[in-house]
Parts: sequence; structure tokens; C-alpha cells
Amino acid sequence: MKSAKTAILDKTTDVFEDSADVAKDVAKKTASVVADGAKVVRTAAVRSYEAAGDVVTLTGRQIRRKPLTAALSAIGAGFVIGFLIGRKTRG
Repeated sequence: MKSAKTAILDKTTDVFEDSADVAKDVAKKTASVVADGAKVVRTAAVRSYEAAGDVVTLTGRQIRRKPLTAALSAIGAGFVIGFLIGRKTRG
């Protein structure tokens, strides 16, 4: 017959072994989720970079096609931004 001390040690060992298995499973799942998330972020970053390049290209074309409209638009945007900033700092 097992002593009480041996029985407690056996049960404790079983609990820790079960906990270790659960911890390993959680670690594997977490690593998988992190890897998937990193892949999604990488893909989004590449797409954003490409989209920004497209915007710059299209803006350059538009400026070359209609330089006066582009200049007047820039001046107008500058006035609006200046007005909003000045209004915010005064009140």
C-alpha cells in the first residue's frame, strides 16, 4: 500500500504533466496565430506601399496635365489649413 506522501506526489505529478501538455498546446496555437498575424501585416504593408506609389504616380500625371489647377488647388488647401490652424491656436 502506498503511503499518503507517495500518493500526494503521484497526484501532483499527474497534475503538472497535464498542465505542461496544456501549456505546450497553448504555446503552439499562440505561435501559429502570431505567425498568421505577421503574414497579414506584411501583406497589408506591401499593398499599402504599392498603393502609395500609385497615388504619387497619378498625382504627378495630373499635375503635368493641369499645372494651373494643381497650383491653385495647393494654394487653396494651404489657405484652408492655415485658417484652421490659426483658428485652433486662437481659441
